[in-house]
Amino acid sequence: MSLSEETRAAVKRRQDERGGTYRQALAYVMAEREAAAWNAKHPVGTPVIVTPYRGCSADLLVKTTTRSSAWAMPSGEASVMVEGKSGGYGLSFVKVAS
Repeated sequence: MSLSEETRAAVKRRQDERGGTYRQALAYVMAEREAAAWNAKHPVGTPVIVTPYRGCSADLLVKTTTRSSAWAMPSGEASVMVEGKSGGYGLSFVKVAS
């Protein structure tokens, strides 16, 4: 994977500020960008379908709306909060309802 100078600089800043490995810093920077892209397209209140866990059956899907902007978790996953559920859900488990 080829990274832009801007991305390399952001990863370096993250490492300088928080420590950790290069891989951790890169994951966080990429999650920040994923969250920013989500927020640019999907305001708070967007109807979504949440998959509680990978591979769950269709009857376990939850139709709800977002109640926060997306943000980057320290683990390097972009997350968002949804109505009726506590905590944040990784964007990989959240799909915009059509």
